[in-house]
Amino acid sequence: MPSALSPIASLLLAAISASAPVRSSATATATGPSSGQVRFVTAKRIYLDKGAADGVRAGDRVAFSRQGRAAGGCVIDLVGAHDAVCRGRGALVGDAFAAPRRPAPVSPPVPAPLPPPEPDEALVRRAAELAASPHDKVDFVPQARAVVGATGTAGLGVAVYATRPGSPQYVGETLDVALHHVPLGSSGFRFDTAFSVVRMQTTSPPRFPASGTEFYLWDAEISRREIDSQTVLALGRIWPWHTPGLPILDGLQLGRRNETGTVEGGAYAGLIPETLTLAPTFDAWTTGLYGALSQPGGRDDAIRMAAEEARLAIRHSPTVGWVREAQGQATLELAGGGIAASGALRDAPEVDRQPVLELVNGEAWLRSASVAARVQVRYLGVAPELEPLLRDELPRVLGGFHGSVALAWDPARTVGVAVNGDAHHEQDGDLNEVNAGLDLHFPRLFGASGGLWLGASAGQGWMESRSAYAQVILTGPRIRFVGRLGGDVTRFADPVGEVALTELGGSLQLEGRLTPRLRVVARSLVRVPLAIAGVLPDATSGTVSSLDLVAAY
Repeated sequence: MPSALSPIASLLLAAISASAPVRSSATATATGPSSGQVRFVTAKRIYLDKGAADGVRAGDRVAFSRQGRAAGGCVIDLVGAHDAVCRGRGALVGDAFAAPRRPAPVSPPVPAPLPPPEPDEALVRRAAELAASPHDKVDFVPQARAVVGATGTAGLGVAVYATRPGSPQYVGETLDVALHHVPLGSSGFRFDTAFSVVRMQTTSPPRFPASGTEFYLWDAEISRREIDSQTVLALGRIWPWHTPGLPILDGLQLGRRNETGTVEGGAYAGLIPETLTLAPTFDAWTTGLYGALSQPGGRDDAIRMAAEEARLAIRHSPTVGWVREAQGQATLELAGGGIAASGALRDAPEVDRQPVLELVNGEAWLRSASVAARVQVRYLGVAPELEPLLRDELPRVLGGFHGSVALAWDPARTVGVAVNGDAHHEQDGDLNEVNAGLDLHFPRLFGASGGLWLGASAGQGWMESRSAYAQVILTGPRIRFVGRLGGDVTRFADPVGEVALTELGGSLQLEGRLTPRLRVVARSLVRVPLAIAGVLPDATSGTVSSLDLVAAY
């Protein structure tokens, strides 16, 4: 391998490649790029089926594609002979990628015959001379080994929301910065941060609570979470790992994992920032214990990966007082699909007479080369806190049953069909809703440049809706274009009767790569009301446009 791997990474890569066919030297020295696939995905990492023998090196950037469409990418972190690992999210098992093109290695020259060994007497004499020679001691200063290279992005954008004259006009200026895995000297610690600065301008009092210039700090942590470190530590504004359902914390997480990295446990404590502004506060805090297990499987095993996470905690809220809670989740990744389940139990004596279920979720999925299916069922309990997200709006008490199903068929990756549906029952107001949709896609209608997507959906219940759309995606070496046109009719009940709204809308997105580390993204959304309650409105179209410049290192 090009670099030493940690015990857990070695175990995972060995399990993945246990049944990989042995490749000949002729295959290993091919000069053309080889096509690979995502073998399986965890919460933080993506495992690929190509390695050093296929031309993959640590630090390479690979791009994923799904059914002919771009599906993100990642930077290679660890490399084995026929496997590789990178950090990232959003990838799915089966996503394709191309290994980097590299020249074939030059065959080494045939070595000359070795000289005959020297007599034993000469070796003994030299050993005695070496032992009698003086040796100066040299201080050893350990250097931290970076398992993940530092990365960073910065984006500067302007968004404009415009309606007819006399209505609110909004202009927003944004700055988004993210830095990840920045080493702090030779301490073995890393620094991560992500924040956004938003400056809003409006001609009338804003509806949103935030106004003027707002600063949102998403992450600012000093951590040690490398694969080969058994002690896990993070402090600052952190996103705790293996703690399902836990939000951002201003605090500390301390844990310990075994040598293989399959078992981890620890504790956390901290303050919970305000929901809307992310501002630090001393009014809400939490502390608890957590644990996580993982069981990787081989490529030919029925079970590819199993993972379980759970936490037990107490927290204090300024509106509901003391809350005791327990939450857990489990995922079983199978060769042709998987299942997952999660649940949360809450005990808040000031608002509940007895412990209640706050969340129950179950889902299952199947996939093959041409078929994918997913089913999800969820119970969402009543939230103890009541926090309206918009000004002049009444808080909505959550609680209800929800289900969804989706089925996609793409036999030749040139034409496909997908059907989906969902049903909802809201306990707050005894409201019911059922929706169904149909999509047709032709991802290679324009050859390698892109394709066409068509779809329609209908909903019946407390809100009746009918909608249809057409979407075109075009890609090139340095540019990507997404255009969408659609219309919808919505009819819903309000306190004084039924209101019907008919709209026509469209969106455009253009993304261009100026340099390998600099790109520009332009977006625009237009909504044109055709009829409101059966009357032709005098309003002109509403437009939201934005322009972002994103730099990465």
